[in-house]
Amino acid sequence: PLPISAGTGLDALSHCLEACLSPVFNPVAGGLAKEGAGRLMRRLADVAEHPSDIAVRSEIMMGAILGGLSMVKGLGAAHAVAVPLDEIGLHHGTLVGVVMPHAIRFVAASAGERMTDLCASLGYRDANALADALTKLNTTLGLPPDLRSMGVSDEDMRAAATVAATGHFNRTSARPAGES
Repeated sequence: PLPISAGTGLDALSHCLEACLSPVFNPVAGGLAKEGAGRLMRRLADVAEHPSDIAVRSEIMMGAILGGLSMVKGLGAAHAVAVPLDEIGLHHGTLVGVVMPHAIRFVAASAGERMTDLCASLGYRDANALADALTKLNTTLGLPPDLRSMGVSDEDMRAAATVAATGHFNRTSARPAGES
């Protein structure tokens, strides 16, 4: 079903994007992440229009595999926030997809050359253009516009921020975050 395909595809894309931006040095994983991000950015929206197209599904599958292989570099801000929110019963991939455009903007300046390289490889002029493309992709795939529309309360966010600030993914983020 589209909601599951969208959420899991966006989770795979986030694995690639966050691995590309992670400060952990691993050129092989970084190359895999960049390739996976390109495949997923090019084809993930097509799953909404052509859900049974094997070529589309194959590209998404390959992007997801590359994302899984690239996670050895670590993940980042979107996962740091989304993982604690998994505990309230929301779909992990959808959470990550909704958070990812904001995470890209949050880490942009700290990621420096890694962000510039990622944006160039995907055909975007800068992090804001990439974040805007991710927001558009979320809309195309039918994701909610924000966490509040998913039922995330202010209390849930405060609890998630506490966990995120001390969690593993925050340590491999291009820009580690505090609780506020």
